[in-house]
Amino acid sequence: MEASVGMFTGMEGKLKKKGVKAKEASNQRVYDKDGYRRRVDCLLFRNSKKQEVLLVSSRNHPDLWTIAGGGIEPLETPAQAAVREGHEEAGVTCEVISSIGVFEDKERKTRTEAFSMLVTSEAEDYLDKNNWGRSKKWFSVKEAIEILNMRQKYDKMAYFALAGCEN
Repeated sequence: MEASVGMFTGMEGKLKKKGVKAKEASNQRVYDKDGYRRRVDCLLFRNSKKQEVLLVSSRNHPDLWTIAGGGIEPLETPAQAAVREGHEEAGVTCEVISSIGVFEDKERKTRTEAFSMLVTSEAEDYLDKNNWGRSKKWFSVKEAIEILNMRQKYDKMAYFALAGCEN
């Protein structure tokens, strides 16, 4: 299950054939048959040892750190969406290592597939930095878990154990 940035850069042509502009696609939400919004979360690891993870600042609270992620766009697979979100939110080129699982939030009516991902390159200039002033920072897995625990992001903390990380 490998996806890379190149897999979504050609998406614009597919969308035009369907009569959808690429800019409009990013504003469209994808829902499953039960009415749940489909999303992805990305554990962006520096290397295969999975000892460091890249977190991004929250769009609404720039002083808080979170995992990159977002909605799946029309015509995307979850893996392609994860690669795109890593690129947009953290300015990285990355590859999917594995799917960690699908997590349901009944209150928010979302189903999020989480992915373990390997960062292959990192840019200093990227979409969410330019548009939203987002930052990114490498943390040890232990630090990342502590940060997510402070924010009561318990579902996201579980990702690390499921991805095979040791803290």
